Amino acid sequence: MANINKISPTLIASQADYSPQDENLILSFEVNTKLDPTSYIEYSIYNLGNNLLYNTYTYSSYTVKNDGQSALNSEVSSIEINPDKDLEFYGYNQGVYNVYYNILSRKIGSNLQTLFISEVSSDRTEIRLISNNIENTTLEQQANDLIQERLKSEYFLDFYLNFGSNNLIIANNIQLSDDDPLNPSILIKLYEPLPDNYDIKSELWVVTSIDESLAYNVEFEEELIIINDSTSLKGPNFNLELKDQLNNSTLNLSYSDIVKTSLSSSSDQLNNLLEKKEIEINIDYNNFSNFIHFSSGKGRLENFSYKVNLIEQYSSSISILNSNIVGPTSESIDVNGSKAIFQNKISNLITNFDHYEYALYYDSSSYAWPKTTSILPYKLHTTGSTEALEWLGSADENNTYYGGQALSASRYDDENKDNLIYSIPEYLREDPENKQYELFINMVAQHYDNIWIYTKDVTEKFNSDNRLNYGVSKDLVSDAIRDFGVKLYQNNFSNDDLFTAFLGLTPSGGQFPFPNIITPSNFSIYGGGGVYGGMFYGTPPQPDVPTGLEYIETLITASSDHLSQDDVNKSLYKRLYHNLPYLLKSKGTIPGLKTLITSYGIPDTILRISEFGGKDKVNSNDWDLYSNNFNYVFNNNGNNFITSPFILNDLWTGSVNLANPSTVGFRFKSNETVPTNVSQSIFSLYSASILTSDLTLEYTGTGLTSASYSGATIDPNYQYATLKWIPDVIAGNSASISLPFFNKDWWSVIITSGSTNGFELTSANKIYNGDTGTSIGFISSSFIATGSWAQTTDAFFTTSSTSNNIAFSGSLQEIRYYNTILSKDSFKDYIMNPVSIEGNTINSSPNELAFRAALGSELDITSTTSIHPKVTGSWEVYTSSFISNSNFIFNSNPTYEANTEYFFQDQPAVGIKNRVTDKIRVEDNTIPSGDTLSSFQSLQQYPTVSSSYTPNVNYLEVAFSPQNEINDDINSQLGYFNIGDYIGDPSFRTNSDRTYPDLNTLRDEYFKKYTKKYNLFDFIRLIKYFDNSLFKMIKDFVPARTSLASGVVIKQHILERNRVKNATIGINSTIAKYSGSSYNSPLTFQNIALSGTIKPQWNNYEKGNISNASGSTGGSFNIFNSTTTHPSGSNGNGPNNIFNITQSFVDNLITPSGSIATIHASQDEFYNGEFSGSTLTATDQNLNPGCDPFKNVSTTGVQYNGVRIYSGSVYNFGDYINDDNNPTDGYISIWYQQADDPTLPPGPAQGPR
Repeated sequence: MANINKISPTLIASQADYSPQDENLILSFEVNTKLDPTSYIEYSIYNLGNNLLYNTYTYSSYTVKNDGQSALNSEVSSIEINPDKDLEFYGYNQGVYNVYYNILSRKIGSNLQTLFISEVSSDRTEIRLISNNIENTTLEQQANDLIQERLKSEYFLDFYLNFGSNNLIIANNIQLSDDDPLNPSILIKLYEPLPDNYDIKSELWVVTSIDESLAYNVEFEEELIIINDSTSLKGPNFNLELKDQLNNSTLNLSYSDIVKTSLSSSSDQLNNLLEKKEIEINIDYNNFSNFIHFSSGKGRLENFSYKVNLIEQYSSSISILNSNIVGPTSESIDVNGSKAIFQNKISNLITNFDHYEYALYYDSSSYAWPKTTSILPYKLHTTGSTEALEWLGSADENNTYYGGQALSASRYDDENKDNLIYSIPEYLREDPENKQYELFINMVAQHYDNIWIYTKDVTEKFNSDNRLNYGVSKDLVSDAIRDFGVKLYQNNFSNDDLFTAFLGLTPSGGQFPFPNIITPSNFSIYGGGGVYGGMFYGTPPQPDVPTGLEYIETLITASSDHLSQDDVNKSLYKRLYHNLPYLLKSKGTIPGLKTLITSYGIPDTILRISEFGGKDKVNSNDWDLYSNNFNYVFNNNGNNFITSPFILNDLWTGSVNLANPSTVGFRFKSNETVPTNVSQSIFSLYSASILTSDLTLEYTGTGLTSASYSGATIDPNYQYATLKWIPDVIAGNSASISLPFFNKDWWSVIITSGSTNGFELTSANKIYNGDTGTSIGFISSSFIATGSWAQTTDAFFTTSSTSNNIAFSGSLQEIRYYNTILSKDSFKDYIMNPVSIEGNTINSSPNELAFRAALGSELDITSTTSIHPKVTGSWEVYTSSFISNSNFIFNSNPTYEANTEYFFQDQPAVGIKNRVTDKIRVEDNTIPSGDTLSSFQSLQQYPTVSSSYTPNVNYLEVAFSPQNEINDDINSQLGYFNIGDYIGDPSFRTNSDRTYPDLNTLRDEYFKKYTKKYNLFDFIRLIKYFDNSLFKMIKDFVPARTSLASGVVIKQHILERNRVKNATIGINSTIAKYSGSSYNSPLTFQNIALSGTIKPQWNNYEKGNISNASGSTGGSFNIFNSTTTHPSGSNGNGPNNIFNITQSFVDNLITPSGSIATIHASQDEFYNGEFSGSTLTATDQNLNPGCDPFKNVSTTGVQYNGVRIYSGSVYNFGDYINDDNNPTDGYISIWYQQADDPTLPPGPAQGPR
């Protein structure tokens, strides 16, 4: 609602009006004016101080009255305006305003095409106008039009100079100046002198007034604002993805249930944490300058010592009540009330500890109060103990305990210029009566210290130190991560009790953070058996573990630090924040996911990332699946060795000849870069305790691991050694290989012996250079044509065989004996994948691998029995390695060490089930030849996509899966094969089976070695010890189009496939039909007959026989194209044609059994043109090599002296064409002959040749 009052325009723009004296001299009469296309309304808004707020030249918010339209559609005589609506339209709807409507007509120029002042007269009443943006002709036309309009007017027509923003100046006369015909100008006579704020170059345009200006005062009434101070509760928003980012739900527990504990010290510590209103920042309390700026360090130490003394007194009082009052009185209300009073005083003191006092009381460090225990919960030394007195110390040189924390704090206070106590005048500080005032100042200073440390910590926000107590505060790091747009999720440990979460202790005081799990270390904490606080204690056998509790025999930890679950989570956030730049940069990539997983403390040997698709179906030995694996290795320092029988069980050889293996394989790694002993024995064979064969490693390098002088290069061969196999130590002949065996890498070795005398020694290693290297490194072989196993009985590894060598010092793993010569392809797979046991053909290893001592590669470091496939499982015939057993023996207790290395698998081609790590394929691009760029063809030519690769799929697996373990073992045993050979039989299309018989047979043969089913529960138990928020974060770090499987994945292994039976139709098959108004009525069998009229094209689409056809052999062959030329003739007695010939020939057909000769007598050659002997042979060779000089004619010009012409009338043509007749150098020879000369063959009908 607004109040509108019309006011005089002169209250706003007075200079646009005549003076009162002049107005009295002007006669008044009505003027009939109308709005035309040159008219416009200039609209201005002013505040009450006449300050212009808004101005526009395009006002059009008026309404044309019904009677205001003239006969001419372009003219309007009456309009209606609404000042309040106009103000609201332009956003002025509160307060008081003056509005001004100037109804004008453009005459010369406009606000878009302006003139400017070029001259001003001395009395400032005359000006000259010119323009740079109005054409001369237009300027002259508009000026003349205004002059003529004034001359024709019935009254004196004044006009205005419009300077914009409602600034109009009255002009009385106008003249077009023709002083310069090329640059016309306009002379203006003003009513009053030009105001001082306008001068040369001021811009303007010329207008006339159509009607009187209108001005209004508009006042908007203030609207009452009704404040609704009630808040309505809205319904839940189920679309917010916050479920996993909030704490998991817990049981309905009361406050007393949450803080219930039998240990008062843990309760007090928890209450202190719960009472804190501020975040915890990282402070190093070893240096007072890190947390004391205004207060006194010595005073804070003395204050804490006083509080500890009070706690001791209250604790002593409780002890006196417990010990001196016995019987029923000890449980009286008075006694319990007294104990509660003392306990509350202790609790209040501890609850109100500041951050420094909390660290002194609960930490175990050099800066903290000395403790009597080394494990949580810590107990303090008493204030009167020697340990406490020495730690606290004194600043008094005469004191017995001079030194300690008190001396350090006192010295710091003396040197601290910012100490607030120094703001007190010295004469006040020296007055003993002011000690209470100084105490008050120190209290205020301590308050400001707490503010100061938080202000100082603001600069630590971007300090991404990954240590828990350094860099950004552990309480702020989660918010810092979220500031970068990374979501954090709650984990499976979020609903633990408060004591485990914040103190790292169970409510009963146990340090193991899983109340429902018992370990051997928990059995004796309370002595004897029993259940206490959810844990079982004692030493019962494992089967006696109570229901609902879990027994773990061996505890594995990566750190000895004791952390609460809350600190464990925040340590994770610190690592994420530290790695955040790389995580964001590599988001959506495999390296990024590996970094995320590693930040969670999970090694890639446990949780692997699997991509699928892109498997080369054709190429074997491509090792496109690799992973980092953890296992153990037998390590020998020269004091231990391994021995086993060397005569295989007769079932392996098929005879009773006490045969030895045909292949021995193992892998080794030296502990030394430069060995101290030149010759080391790795493998030796004995017959009745007599050495027969020996494999030694002899160092041949220089032993120089560094250059001899600055600038020199290291000897490239310093790691080289010779691996020497001596099959007959008496003869001494050997097969030798020289490779860098002392590079501390793993080397695989096989020694093979054929049916004839002779051995081959082969050794190689693998190379892994990050994600790009999946190849065999060095590989070398050596053959010796003499010697044999000679029925040796025992084999020894890493033993000193002779006095000339010592036992090998290094690691050993995967000893194998085969009953056949292992192929080179299988050996290469063994090099790349140490657990590969594949044989020479698919799944032949159960029948070829007779002995396998894993030596830690399968994580078992206790067994001394071979793990070859037929030693276990459901085989029809159990086959031990040797005659009586499958055992190997250590000379002494073996030493095993942890080993981590990459395994490369040569997996079978099974389609999209293949996990492929090496997804990068290098293709050779063809660059077009030439030196001209084309706008139609790119220089880069993309190669054709190979069909040998399976399609890539957008499926990613970051999970624990038992089937992956099975698949790895299938790859290791079966090696490369194509699954299509087992499921791709076309004749099986009509089979009704739901599975593939051949694949089932292969699967059953593989699983014969298993002794029990895979325990899936083990994987479920495993994952609960990992922070499951990882799998939630992984979803945020994979591309949106990726189908992700994470957590625990149960799926089919690669030998398990379901088959969808193809649909077949027989006479009893049910199909659907349409009958009248009935749809999909069943039809079991029906002969479908087609009837109708066929109108063939040959009969002009009229009725006729559709089989009417005609043809021909081409005319000339018709006399031979009949039964009379058939070998049997038309009457079966042989050919009976006038030529007495047969139209037939012998044709050779190529078949799998060879070439077969058949008689071809169908006479189809008359129609297809393929006669006997008409086969064309395509070749890319030179068809006429003798014509090369004529096919490669040189176009180089030559100089000649002239032309010599010879004719038959003088010369003999035979002599001319004789090979011995050569033209004379520099001349051209031409033979001329008449056309009718009989000495040459007939030539053209006329003319010479």
